[in-house]
Amino acid sequence: MKLTNDSDEQLMCITEHIRKEFQASIGWYRLGHFMIKLGEFNKAQEIFEKILNSTLESDSSQLLSLYHHLGYINNQKGNHETALMLYERTLEIQLKFLPANHPLLAKTYNCIGGAHDDMGNYSTALSFYQKALDIKQKSLPPNHLSFAGVYNNIGGIHRSLGAYAIALTFFQKTKEVQQNSLPSYHPNLAATYTNIGELYDKTGDYSNALDSYKKALDIQLRFLPPTHPALAITYNNISEVHKEMGDYSSALSLQQKTLEIQQKSLPMYHPKLAINYSNIGSIHALKGEYTNALNFYDKTLEIQKKSLLPDHPCLASTYNRIGSLHREIGNYSMALSFHQKALDIQLKNLPSNHPDIAATYQFIGSVETELGHYTNALLFHQKTLEIEERSLPPNHPDLAKTYNNIGEVHDSMEDYSIALSFYQKALEIQQVSLPAYHTDLAVTYSNIGGVYDEMEDLSTALTYYQKTLEIEQKALPPNHPTLATTYSNIGGDPNRSPSRSPPPFDDENNNDDVDDETELSANITEKEAEMRHTQELLNERMRQAEITLAHLRQVNHLLEQFKTLGHSHGHTKS
Repeated sequence: MKLTNDSDEQLMCITEHIRKEFQASIGWYRLGHFMIKLGEFNKAQEIFEKILNSTLESDSSQLLSLYHHLGYINNQKGNHETALMLYERTLEIQLKFLPANHPLLAKTYNCIGGAHDDMGNYSTALSFYQKALDIKQKSLPPNHLSFAGVYNNIGGIHRSLGAYAIALTFFQKTKEVQQNSLPSYHPNLAATYTNIGELYDKTGDYSNALDSYKKALDIQLRFLPPTHPALAITYNNISEVHKEMGDYSSALSLQQKTLEIQQKSLPMYHPKLAINYSNIGSIHALKGEYTNALNFYDKTLEIQKKSLLPDHPCLASTYNRIGSLHREIGNYSMALSFHQKALDIQLKNLPSNHPDIAATYQFIGSVETELGHYTNALLFHQKTLEIEERSLPPNHPDLAKTYNNIGEVHDSMEDYSIALSFYQKALEIQQVSLPAYHTDLAVTYSNIGGVYDEMEDLSTALTYYQKTLEIEQKALPPNHPTLATTYSNIGGDPNRSPSRSPPPFDDENNNDDVDDETELSANITEKEAEMRHTQELLNERMRQAEITLAHLRQVNHLLEQFKTLGHSHGHTKS
């Protein structure tokens, strides 16, 4: 298989570096190493297990190497408990023969930390990473390449714990070591650019996030085969940024690329496939395609329940997404139950000020608003705001969402001036942090329009509704339920109250014994039937909206003429 063009000097440099890495390996070992480099983990496992079966129990040095490689392979395949067992066998042998500060012990501690990391045991993982770092600091020069790995892993733990500033510091240390020791297009640098990009993404700096991810992709496309798992990770990350920026078609296209790679290179119940299915589901949910969203969330849960511990943080994320889907279709008690499941997991595993906990408080607050429990809603949104103000930059889009949510509670309580002040705070952030046609801006414009509508300032309300419509027509599919709401606000009965969300379903006859997914599926079917009926009314709503807007333009034209006439009259000499 030809992967590179040897006439490219940079690629020749990488090739030579990899050749040096393989100098100590011969025969089957070399082939096994190479399969790992290519991401062919099943083939690599087959090779190393073949060597293990022919190795004597007295050959400690050979067993050390084999246990280590098989541990790494199993960890990459998602078999974390098997990996941990193999790493612990490695450590058991090493402790019999090596001094306490030997560099090989650091490598094993690092690997054990990695297995705990992947299992969601973050505090245990951090303790093993710290053991590895302590040994390296005592036994190696400060710019030694092996520091990059442990810096990277410690940064990853802090990222998982929501300490993004600390995480970025460690990833920058990783990059500095790698840039001093590796060719500029080495695959490990691509991984570091990916980690840095993810932190920019989490802090709302989407431009720098895309820049970092594209640096990673540029490196990967030079030397990796098109089905390598690392490419799938990068496509997924770029997709998530496009989703945050409201570009759902690009986001979905990139997720499909991710899925194609992962289905070829990973076992069918690998946790990374679950993440991919969940991300695809979230895009369909944002597009109003609730049946598709549910199908992908079901696939996500099926994998996670087979491959993860029952209190793993990734399950919390899935429960939150399913809860949000229930809220969208008006199934509020079910939504609360899923969000509470998520919160229980997060409070058990994450620090109390973690951004993921803030997001769950926000979800619960939004459901409480829909139920009319305004005091509870404000309490949860205030909890969200307190965490976000400590952990996020002042112009982060998530803060805007929280201001919007608090505004909606005051709006529902008819505290219109307070509601408007929070909506304006949200708008100020979104105008500097989001693209001009992001759907979050449409939500804020609609909310502001609704307040002016309630205050009977219909001219100003229509101006904001028109801004909402302009964004939604560009960003949403033509049958999205939100469009129906906006057309109704622009062209409906002047005596009606402004509508900013679909009407809720009757939830009083909820039967706790009914299967969650069956109930959700039935409600989605009902919701989509309602959407089809709504689509039939859209042409009439559009006609009404066009008439209303035409009248508004005519009024504005007459006002301009009146102002011009008044201005001329004021300067006429008597």
